[in-house]
Amino acid sequence: MSVGALSFASSILPTRVYEVAPHLTRVGIGAMYFGGIAANKDFFDGLPEEVQTAVLAAGKSTSLAHGAYVTEQANTAIGKMVAERLEISELPEDGKKKWVESLPNIVGPWLASNGEGATTLPKAYFAELRARGVTPLRDRDTGL
Repeated sequence: MSVGALSFASSILPTRVYEVAPHLTRVGIGAMYFGGIAANKDFFDGLPEEVQTAVLAAGKSTSLAHGAYVTEQANTAIGKMVAERLEISELPEDGKKKWVESLPNIVGPWLASNGEGATTLPKAYFAELRARGVTPLRDRDTGL
């Protein structure tokens, strides 16, 4: 029997999971969510234009800085665990494809509950992925 857990490298290190589970498989099927800032659209629209501009600029800057920090923390954790004999393997492409295809359609129900205008988000997300050279394992934006 195989046992596994989904987790972040930066949380496996301090909890010492790698000591009892010394094998890590990098799955690589999508981005992880690691934080965000949100505001009600009516509230945001009521802000002065210069404040809206500042909030958007700060959001982009914070996102980039936080992404770099999270990446550095993960790389440091992996390095330390490998030094402690953690063995890392990659999930084969056919395994990735099988896993992704088995996941439910989360976009359809989300769009149904958020209205026609909600297509903007997945369209923009997948367009940006492709612009950065990423080929999604499943085209969740097809037909939007």
